[in-house]
Amino acid sequence: MEYLSMDIKYIWVEGEKRNYYLLSIEDIYSRKILGHVFKSSIRKKDVLQLLKKIAGPSFDQRRYYQK
Repeated sequence: MEYLSMDIKYIWVEGEKRNYYLLSIEDIYSRKILGHVFKSSIRKKDVLQLLKKIAGPSFDQRRYYQK
């Protein structure tokens, strides 16, 4: 897991009459989706939680968090 790609897509959900967001993280080499989040809104904490889930205990979110 050397190179990752992050993608956000806006998806119209007819039953809700609104857009939802699909955030996915892909391993560039293997082209596999490592994780995803599908929500009505995606915040910074959602991105950090997804990265932590993918990277495991070695992920240091303080490195990416700024107030």
